[in-house]
Formats: sequence, C-alpha cells, structure tokens
Amino acid sequence: MALRKELEVHCTAPYSPEMKEFAIVLRISGELANFEGEGVQKVRVSRKGEYVTADFVIPESRWKGVPFETFKRYLAAGATATLKAMATRLVKVKIPINSVELLEDVSKATTSFLGGEKQRCQVPFLPSGCPFIQNGT
Repeated sequence: MALRKELEVHCTAPYSPEMKEFAIVLRISGELANFEGEGVQKVRVSRKGEYVTADFVIPESRWKGVPFETFKRYLAAGATATLKAMATRLVKVKIPINSVELLEDVSKATTSFLGGEKQRCQVPFLPSGCPFIQNGT
C-alpha cells in the first residue's frame, strides 16, 4: 500500500489527454493462486473507458522468505517496468502520452517508497533487468 500512496502523491499530471487512469494489477502467487510467468503481462488499453492496465505477476519465490527491503526494491522496479510498458503500448496504438514526465514522476514515487534510495534500472534479482516485459507489448 505504501507504494500505491507514493504513486498517488507523485503521479498527478494528466499524462495523456485520452487516458484518465493507469492501473497496475498485482498477481501474487502463493497458497491461494499460482500465476504463470513473472513480470509485466497483458497490457490492455480501453479508449472507451479511458484507461490502460497491465498485470504484474509476482511468483512466490520473489516474496516468500525474501528480506523485506529486497522485496521493496523488486516491487518498485516492477511498478516502473509496468508503467513503462503501458506508455509503450499507448505509443504503439497512437495515443498521445507524455512518457518522460510519467517516468520522472514514477521515479520520484519509487525513490520516496524506497526511503530516498534512487531506483536503479539494473536490479540483479530481476529476470533480465528493467524493464522486463512479457506477453503484452
């Protein structure tokens, strides 16, 4: 929830005249559900609903038994990758997007979430660094 609050505080600009909402759906594998893959999946754009959404899949091995600070860095990198994938999709379908401002604001949010630690794109515990995009772009 803390990351969500930081994103709400720092990501306030109208990044696209056609999109009102950017929604990340966390799919966290565990005892109740096991989601396939890892990372950004299923980037979807709804012109009618004026939103863009994407799933971010977290396998159990990324959170269970992992130090909290390590998981926080993973989550921050995942949010950044997911929002970057959304911006990329909007460009692909020719919807105007201020990607530079969006990603600058996301960087401010993740830095604040990490307690002032600047989020680096190359995080060694992510599958292929940042961004990692699968099945959706």
